[in-house]
Amino acid sequence: MKQTNAKSTKNKRRRWPWLFLLLIPVLLLAIPFLGAQRNLATMRNTYTTVKPTVGAISVTVYGSGSIEAGQHDSVYAPATGLVQQIQVAVGDRVAAGDVLAVLSSDALEARIAQLESQIDAFDKQIAAMPFTAGSATIAAPVAGRVMSVYAVAGDPVVGVMDAYDALLVISADGKMKVELSEPTTLAPGTSVQIVGGSSGDVTVDGTVNSNQGGTTVVQFPDTEFTGGSPSDPDVTVTVKTVDGAVVGQGTLQIDAPVYVTASSGIIKSVKRVAGERVVKGAPLFTLTEAGYSSTFLTLVEQRATALSDLRDARDQKASLTLLAPAAGIVETLAMTEQGQVMENQMVCMIGETASFQMQVMIDELDIAGIQVGQAATLQLSAFDYKSFPAKVENISSVGRTTGGVTTYPVTLRIDPAAGILLGMSANADILVANKTDALTVPLKALKVDGTRTYVTVVTYNGTPNVATKEVDVTVGLANGNLVEILTGLSATDEVQTVENTTIDFRGMFGRPPSSTSGN
Repeated sequence: MKQTNAKSTKNKRRRWPWLFLLLIPVLLLAIPFLGAQRNLATMRNTYTTVKPTVGAISVTVYGSGSIEAGQHDSVYAPATGLVQQIQVAVGDRVAAGDVLAVLSSDALEARIAQLESQIDAFDKQIAAMPFTAGSATIAAPVAGRVMSVYAVAGDPVVGVMDAYDALLVISADGKMKVELSEPTTLAPGTSVQIVGGSSGDVTVDGTVNSNQGGTTVVQFPDTEFTGGSPSDPDVTVTVKTVDGAVVGQGTLQIDAPVYVTASSGIIKSVKRVAGERVVKGAPLFTLTEAGYSSTFLTLVEQRATALSDLRDARDQKASLTLLAPAAGIVETLAMTEQGQVMENQMVCMIGETASFQMQVMIDELDIAGIQVGQAATLQLSAFDYKSFPAKVENISSVGRTTGGVTTYPVTLRIDPAAGILLGMSANADILVANKTDALTVPLKALKVDGTRTYVTVVTYNGTPNVATKEVDVTVGLANGNLVEILTGLSATDEVQTVENTTIDFRGMFGRPPSSTSGN
């Protein structure tokens, strides 16, 4: 008997592995079924009813970024030189006027010494000259014919200038002209005669130069009409055809007048007469009491130029001590101690903290709703997402495309607040639309079927039985929670909303679901 029982026990032990192997496929088949039951539980919906409400609705566009300085100020090396000392580091907070670094420049020192030496030399030359007023000569600025001489010996220059606006007039191109304001049929190149002048008996041959816009311009040599004022309206001439027919009349003018002027002195002598030709540089007048000699005045002018250059060089030397242009934070240092810098090289960047800014990227589908001046709200993670006011300051017109999606940089301006530091991360909501008295329903009450937008309205008809009907609506503003109803509903209606729910299937497997009701 003992042997028989031992064999039976041995056979039972051999069956258990086979039973275990048979159960494995069953369990594998059961797992998808159980998962399907879980997924099925998420596909069932329940419904609730709500009434539309009249109140505020706002639409915002979201973005994120990091805090930057409101303005960046670059500091440049005023001259080529050596960095002797740097007194700040990146991240330091500075006040306006704080010393950032000290430079030195051997070239600037040499320039200052040279200018100082030049000024000393000018002072010695000026001191050696007689300190008296001298005479002066007025020379012809161009070659040409002297047409009018207004000054005579003994005249004060100021008096002649007041009366005639010039001491003498030169015709630079050898021509005079008359403009006929009345329309003519004369073509350019047509020969004519000019009759008149101060005495009224001068005749000279001329040619039509142009006939445009109702004005005919006739030119002729400057050899005959001299002595009068070229701008005197009383000096008129008559233009005739070669056959003697009168074409019109006009005022005598110099075609290319050059007016010789002066500012002070007394006319000592007049060197030219009307009608005389002169070359450039020919003496026209001599003056007395004309001021200091030209040599003296040239030295004074050269000294003034050197002195101005010296002041600039000294200012440049003083600026070798680099100062913070405004209060802020040192963002960049592009120099090292005992290192060389070049003139106009950017050596430091200060981020002003009088205000902050943040750049956010806005999707192309939302950018049309963004406008400069719109209000925004920032939530900083460093302050447990506390809200800070901001405004849209700039909208870039150039988008950036990544992965087929185009976004546009939008800059927000943020007022300073205690504790805000550069580089802090923040979320931004830009207010693009807002209404205070809108009729709204929850967004989950809205249904869309193709081009149709509708809600399900619930009616009771005075009985416990509930009836529903689909009502087409027109919508306005919408955000993630609410949608504005423009037409189709009133505040007294009730609409159906969809609520997702999960069904517990544990009772299907011999275990009843747990109760959710009170005891």
